[in-house]
Amino acid sequence: MKFKVFGTDIKITFYFFAFLTLLVFTDKSGFFIPMMVAVLFHEAAHLITMRLVGCAPKEIVLIPASVRIVRGIAVKNTHEIAISLSGPLANIMFFCIFYVCYLLFSYNALLNFAIINLLIGAFNLLPVKGLDGGIILKKLCEIFMSEQKANLTVNLCALILAILLIFLGVRFLSASNGNFTPIIIGIYLILSIIIKF
Repeated sequence: MKFKVFGTDIKITFYFFAFLTLLVFTDKSGFFIPMMVAVLFHEAAHLITMRLVGCAPKEIVLIPASVRIVRGIAVKNTHEIAISLSGPLANIMFFCIFYVCYLLFSYNALLNFAIINLLIGAFNLLPVKGLDGGIILKKLCEIFMSEQKANLTVNLCALILAILLIFLGVRFLSASNGNFTPIIIGIYLILSIIIKF
């Protein structure tokens, strides 16, 4: 399916619909819909910032577990940093808003939504290719070094973080009642170095 919004082509792939349907029907936690709303806030902040700095996207493609944004023009490093930072900052802002609402009304759904926003914002700030944190680190490094050295720096940071997460995940596996999340994130970070996401 393809349509236009404010001059930007929006393409929704069949696989995105299939992936979304699978998640809706298999989600037993009740967190899927709040998570999708938090991701929507995150991506909307990127798009708004892109428009503000004058580089509206040419095309947005919704694919399983991701959103690919095709830009019409290249932008300055400072604008790239602002665009990348806007998504996590939006999630952190919504965390603060919904956490205050939770403190006022003591409604657990507000706390859950606040935490989901915080986790999405924090995860996207990891210094990894394909995530906002990796883009921010790379663009900051490019101020002082070549693009090749900046890529190497991002990969090195991701590798150190991955090794640390895997080590801590294995170390505390029994204490965390079999929580494999740190190990899975560590493996994801290593794959992000090997594979271009």
